[in-house]
Parts: sequence; C-alpha cells; structure tokens
Amino acid sequence: MISDHSQLPGPAVATSAVRVRRCPLRALGPTAFTLIELLVVIAIIAVLVAIAVPALGRARGLAKQTRELSASSQLMTAYTLYANDFRGAVMPGYGSVAHGNAAPVGGTQPLIATDDNGNRLLGQEARRYPWRIAPYLGYNFAGLYDDPKVLDNYRRREDYLYVVSLSPSLGINADFVGGKGEPGFGFNPMALRRWGRFYVSKIEEARRPSDLLVFVSARGVGPDGENVPGFHIVDSPRSNFERWTPGAFDRSLPAEAYGNVDPRHGGQAVVSYFDGHGGSLKMDDLRDMRRWSDRATAPDWQLP
Repeated sequence: MISDHSQLPGPAVATSAVRVRRCPLRALGPTAFTLIELLVVIAIIAVLVAIAVPALGRARGLAKQTRELSASSQLMTAYTLYANDFRGAVMPGYGSVAHGNAAPVGGTQPLIATDDNGNRLLGQEARRYPWRIAPYLGYNFAGLYDDPKVLDNYRRREDYLYVVSLSPSLGINADFVGGKGEPGFGFNPMALRRWGRFYVSKIEEARRPSDLLVFVSARGVGPDGENVPGFHIVDSPRSNFERWTPGAFDRSLPAEAYGNVDPRHGGQAVVSYFDGHGGSLKMDDLRDMRRWSDRATAPDWQLP
C-alpha cells in the first residue's frame, strides 16, 4: 500500500512556522552596541570610584589616628618609667633657661639630657622633653614622629640634635604637668609665691589622673619656617588669661592661636592622660580647663 506523503507536514512547513525574534539593537550594527556597553561600564566605574575614594580616605585617616594613639601609649609608658627613676617626680614639661645650663645657679637642678652616644645636651635640647624621654624609648625618634618625612628631613641636617627636639607629633601640657619655664611661670619664684605649686610635679599629686591631659596632637613651625604636624609643647586654653582664639577651629590661623593643638584626625586630637590611657577629643572638649589643670573647677577656670 502506497502512503500519500503529500498530506504530511514537511520540513519547509515546520521551519516557516517558527518566528525568530531579533534584538532591535542589532539593526544598529555591532559598533553601536559596543559604544553603549562602554558608556554603561564607565558610568559604573565612576560610581564605584565616587564611593571608594572617600572610604579609602577615611581608612587612611583612621590608620594614621591609630598609629598616633599607639605612639601616645608608648610615650606614656616612657613617661612613667622616667618618674620611677626620679622617685615619683614627673618629667618637667619645659625647663627654664637655668635648667638648660651646665651649672645652673640659685639651687636649680640641671635637667640631664644626653644624645644616643651619651653626650651631654644643653640649652633648648635639654629644656624640651624629647631628648629627656628618648632613653626610655630606646632613642627611637620614629615613635615621636608620626610623619616620617619630617624626621627624615631633620636627620639630614647638621643641626639634627637641635631640630629633632622641636616638632614631635605630640606636645606636652607643660603649664600644668611638670612645669613650664620661660615664658611660662612654672619655675618663677614670684609666681609660685602667688599661686603656690599650681602644676602636678609628682605622680601621687594628681587628684584626677584619668582626666588630666599630658600629651596632645600638636602642630607648629619647623626650623625653616615651614608648617609641620608636631610641636614639643601645647598651651592650655587659659593660664591666668584666655589664650585660644574663640570660635570654631580655623586651620588658616597660626598654630599659636590654639596653643599649638592640632585636631588633625577628622576634627579630633589624639590625647594621653596622666593615668596612662589614651583617646581622642574634639576642640570643644579640649577647651575645658578641667582637662588641663588638676586644680580647675570649671571649664573656664584660670589662675587668679
């Protein structure tokens, strides 16, 4: 029996029944598709960069703040070791002119400062704290200078012994911890008769050691007149008069306008306290004199 295949659907009929849907972009050609794809990728990259750059900046800032906090902790350990060696007497914050002399007169005890070769240092090198605390840091000035560029620049100078004592990252609260010589009143007999011993000079004297500042992030002027992120001393908002510029912090003003304090970590300064712990404070908090003087009873307290 012969089958009649003319009644069966053939391949041609099956193919014609399938409708192929084409991408409308293909009508524009392959070049147009590549251009659109490229623009989309560029837009995505731009968005990712806009998100990542601030985040990376914050991460670098936090890393820098963490390093300085670690340095402040090491500094306070050295500070405590110094006091242990001197029968509980804290390190003078900034010596008087007489302290820096080889043989001071009037019963003043000289401040002993030596370089890493054991040579005696006099003058400003002895008056400032870095060379006096250096033996307790193994003479590792990298721990005192958070910015390696500043330290490397100083190391290349012939007057290295002098300039390296100028701009450590953290300045000391010399007025009210250890005492501050000229132009301060810490070792002035007339001032001491008037106000008594208004600064902490021994470990056991501190009434509020967990609130009393010792070191604070600082900024100042380098030996060639350049701005540097560090200074050996920080001045409190008040002594016997108001010293800081009122209002919000303005970095365009000279460092002295805020006692050389530098809130360089997102508006905060790294601080270390008399009891050894560290932290960070905003400028508004740093204006509170109760953080600077163990005798202060109010934020706007000052020597009478």
